[in-house]
Amino acid sequence: MKGLTHDMARLWRHLRQTGSWWTAQDLYQHWYPVFSQEAVQQMLDYLQRHRFAARRMHIDWGLPMYAVTADCRALPGFEKGGRA
Repeated sequence: MKGLTHDMARLWRHLRQTGSWWTAQDLYQHWYPVFSQEAVQQMLDYLQRHRFAARRMHIDWGLPMYAVTADCRALPGFEKGGRA
């Protein structure tokens, strides 16, 4: 993937507005049929790699979970900080 896309911004805004942690599978199910499962994972990888989203492991499920936290970078045009 090359650079931040409008689709990534949509996913980021969703994470930020919900203020909770999501697995890639849960996000895929929420956004189906807008995004494929592979696209959701690629977008999350990009957002996490560039510090727009945080990643942690779920203690019971052992799955990576994603959220926009206060430590995350804000997308251009949005103030810093999140809710999760």
